[in-house]
Amino acid sequence: MEKKSNVKETKKKDEKVEKTETKKGLTKETKSMIFNSIGVIAVVLLVLGFAYWTSLSYGQNVDYEFTYIDVDKYISYMKDSEARIIYVAKPDCTFCQQETPIIKRIASKYNLTINYLDTTDFLEHDDEGNVKYDEEGNAIKTETGKKFVASAEEYKDGWGTPNTIIVKDGKIVDGVYQYVPESDLMTLFKNNGFINEK
Repeated sequence: MEKKSNVKETKKKDEKVEKTETKKGLTKETKSMIFNSIGVIAVVLLVLGFAYWTSLSYGQNVDYEFTYIDVDKYISYMKDSEARIIYVAKPDCTFCQQETPIIKRIASKYNLTINYLDTTDFLEHDDEGNVKYDEEGNAIKTETGKKFVASAEEYKDGWGTPNTIIVKDGKIVDGVYQYVPESDLMTLFKNNGFINEK
């Protein structure tokens, strides 16, 4: 009988200690779980940060220069019978900043000519550099922007950057319309005969 009461008293003491620890602060188990969770989150953030930093620096030191073209040259290339790679981007676009070094690296390795079409002046801006909008909430295009939109069905509803497209015979024959990994760009270039590699 005495053993049972000792067990009950021990349980009661443990419960009191646990309640007291909860009132005073967190239990050891809870603190341990929080500490472990913070550690896991920190490791994940470090891995993601390193991956992002690597993507920004990937290809940065490659000695490659784009062939810069304007919208009229782009349209003339589109009408030509020779397929050409057009990289539609702008310097202040975050996704373009990630894609540009990748494209440069591929272009350098495979001796590709990449025609860079900068869309910076395709929309009207106010004195502070903000895009202007009409009464219906649509971005106001410059004459250059209007020419670009009229150039292909793909751009009738507007455009985003980056785009890597292949133009030929008056149309866009293939392309990717967002930031994509190197493997997707390689597939695009291989499928269109720019890279002949098994």
